[in-house]
Amino acid sequence: MTKDKKGVKYALAVSKRDMYFPSNTSVYSLYATKFNNTSKSQMFSYDSVKDTLSPHTNLKYVVTSGVKHNLYVFYDMGLMNQKFHIDKAAKSIYSEFTKRKIHGLKTPFKL
Repeated sequence: MTKDKKGVKYALAVSKRDMYFPSNTSVYSLYATKFNNTSKSQMFSYDSVKDTLSPHTNLKYVVTSGVKHNLYVFYDMGLMNQKFHIDKAAKSIYSEFTKRKIHGLKTPFKL
């Protein structure tokens, strides 16, 4: 979760529609939207064994880093660009693939 200059809270959410609709590719986009404390599309779980982030809407999918530093949701295939780490000191989550921080993730755990 992050705030804009006016103090409005935003979080990343998973789209309900396939990114390439009407095709069914199982690729879902992440987008910034106003924070909603009850929205499952804004909730993610961290698997510390596999180092993956899964949306609560479908736990068989994981957040994936694209080559162009974009984020999307796809099947968990154990790929390097699907691994994320938590930096508790900096209170942030970063991609193992791109080494970039991810802002706007609302997670059920405290950093």
